[in-house]
Amino acid sequence: MNRKTGGDGLPPCLCRRGSIVALAGGLLATKGTAFTVSYKRHKSQRVQALLYTALERNLEFDGVNERTGNLWFAKLFRVNCAPAESLSLIGDDFATFKITGEALRDETRAGVGESQFFELLTGDL
Repeated sequence: MNRKTGGDGLPPCLCRRGSIVALAGGLLATKGTAFTVSYKRHKSQRVQALLYTALERNLEFDGVNERTGNLWFAKLFRVNCAPAESLSLIGDDFATFKITGEALRDETRAGVGESQFFELLTGDL
């Protein structure tokens, strides 16, 4: 909310996200009073979220085993992820969301002893 002042320094109205709210005793409180409103539009961007029902991608995790200190890297070759199960935009963190998915068989990987789903590298990477 933002209070705008009139020429006499008194707040004639209260502005709230593009709306003008008349204050008791303010300029707009008198019915039929003509007034002029001017404003400056703030720069903004439109963000479209959760546009697609499912995306198929590869998924990689890079981390450290906190117990042993060993580095590890996991790669899932084909993953089908659904849109966010939940999306929280209000909270202590910037934003949180939960995504679920399914590891799919990558039939282009056909070597003996080679997984078609994922591989995990650990140790001295």
